[in-house]
Amino acid sequence: RNHVAAVNNTTGDATTWDPDVNNAVHAIAVSGGIVYLGGEFDTIGSGTPRRTRNHVAAVNNTTGDATTWNPNANGIVRAIAVSGGIVYLGGNFTTIGTGESQATRNHVAAVSTGGTLIDWESNANDRVYTIAVSGETVYLGGAFTTIGGVIRNFGAAVNTNGTEVTWDPNANGSFNVIVVSGNTAYIGGDFTSIGGEPHNYIVAIDVRTGAVISLQLPPATPATPVATALDGKVTVSVNRGTAVAGTPSSFTVSAVQDETKTCTVTGTSGSCTIESLTNGISYTFVATASNAGGTSSVSAASVGVTPTLTTTTTAAPVVTSPPVVTSPPAETTTTTVTTTTVPALVQVAIKAVVIPKVKKGKTISFSTINKSAKISVPKGAKVVLTVVKSSAKICSASKTTVKGLKAGTCTLSVAVTPKATAKVKKPKTVTTRTKVIVTK
Repeated sequence: RNHVAAVNNTTGDATTWDPDVNNAVHAIAVSGGIVYLGGEFDTIGSGTPRRTRNHVAAVNNTTGDATTWNPNANGIVRAIAVSGGIVYLGGNFTTIGTGESQATRNHVAAVSTGGTLIDWESNANDRVYTIAVSGETVYLGGAFTTIGGVIRNFGAAVNTNGTEVTWDPNANGSFNVIVVSGNTAYIGGDFTSIGGEPHNYIVAIDVRTGAVISLQLPPATPATPVATALDGKVTVSVNRGTAVAGTPSSFTVSAVQDETKTCTVTGTSGSCTIESLTNGISYTFVATASNAGGTSSVSAASVGVTPTLTTTTTAAPVVTSPPVVTSPPAETTTTTVTTTTVPALVQVAIKAVVIPKVKKGKTISFSTINKSAKISVPKGAKVVLTVVKSSAKICSASKTTVKGLKAGTCTLSVAVTPKATAKVKKPKTVTTRTKVIVTK
């Protein structure tokens, strides 16, 4: 089979169809019972004499015999598309026809299936390698930089009536193939940019707007998330799935029990924290992965975890006997040990401190006491001081002040009531202890 053949689509065996052309074939299109060929050949057929067909021919799809259709191009035909009874040709040629019927057609032409040259002149300034027709629009690709005198770098669109279309991909290299499906033109060639943006050798373009459409595959379904419970929140780790698919650029994590609780991870893996969860309730979490190509399906749910109220270990005072000496006792350091359960928004803790002092008959404020006591008091909280029963004769207390009565060590109860918030409308009062030394 010289340069063109037909094979059985099941067995791959050659059929008897044999047009027998004498040189390379670059383009084939089928319409009805006719096969249109374009290329470098100039004769066709196995009979004697062979039929002259310069660069383009039509043959019967059963017998392989050439029909009388003969556009007679003066150069290589590289592209053929048939639509609505019109055969569109692209290539190296600059004329179509013979004798008085010969006409200038620079690299692109339209000929009826009956053999009549159509008055359709797109006039490319260089070779046309590919043609696709969709509706009333003919898409052209090749080595040209102008169509009809209008700048169109390597890709253009022309109406079937010959008028220019504004579609302008503006590539930096030739289009070698165009396939149109729906509103998308799929293009391959020698280019590395479209409209000034990097796109290497293959691209999809919206035929309505000219905008590039991403050819990236969506990510695979993410791996099952791993959740770690905290106080009123959960940290969730996510990773890409194992299936062959697009690379994720981000993940969205959501709580199955409350879809409004979400967080986002940027990149191919990582973790994020979902806030404002209810302590004591078990939550599971799912994730989706996204990139420019789309969004994955939802992952399997994580193992359930339960946010839990934080328990803070604080200090309890070590009670010492009042000093029997008349001189002020030396400053001492004490560590308290008390376990206090408080709302998540309130943390009260005592650290190792130096016991503050006040002279007999004088007063000391809680703010001064707390410089040594180091009690963590939330902003806006109410503080009330009371004297422990055994210390009543050594000092007295009134709200947030303490008055020294006689020399000794005074133990105080400190009640802290946090300020009410939208989340904690009735905050609990937390009580701890501290000391004050009364001197003469």
